[in-house]
Amino acid sequence: MRFYFPLFAGILLMASILLLTTQFLYIDKAVKSRSWTRVEARVVSVEEAEKRGAKFDKVDDALRDVMLPAMFSLPRIGFAFDHDAITYRSTNYSFSIDPLGPSTEEVLEEYPLGARIDAYFDPSDPTNSVVKPGLNEHFYMIVASSVVLIGISLFWITSPIRENMLS
Repeated sequence: MRFYFPLFAGILLMASILLLTTQFLYIDKAVKSRSWTRVEARVVSVEEAEKRGAKFDKVDDALRDVMLPAMFSLPRIGFAFDHDAITYRSTNYSFSIDPLGPSTEEVLEEYPLGARIDAYFDPSDPTNSVVKPGLNEHFYMIVASSVVLIGISLFWITSPIRENMLS
């Protein structure tokens, strides 16, 4: 028991910090996207959108490849829209990571290929676009839970009660 208790507290602390960090990676874009211009878009495959120039977030790609499980990454959906006689493509479903929200598969089921959807784009840079603007519905709950778990973990790690439990 001596070894496992601090190990469990350390793992809980690291997981809580990771969860909190992921909530703030894209907060600036998510908040700004609430005031972007709405446009009608057409759902296309992610592969088609990327082949024709859509760029997914490089930070999310790197984190997904290196250390984050799929629940800590952004879902992808390919879509295309026209603005000022130019067709833009994107694969951004949301800028707000939501471990409790839909997976890419669920998003693609909700928005089948060819469907007409509302998308939102940055008027100063139409290549920056998203289907779900703003923060996700679980944002504040996840942040509060992460802070509570960090506090509990730190208490377990530093508590004199822990020393008595381990003796």
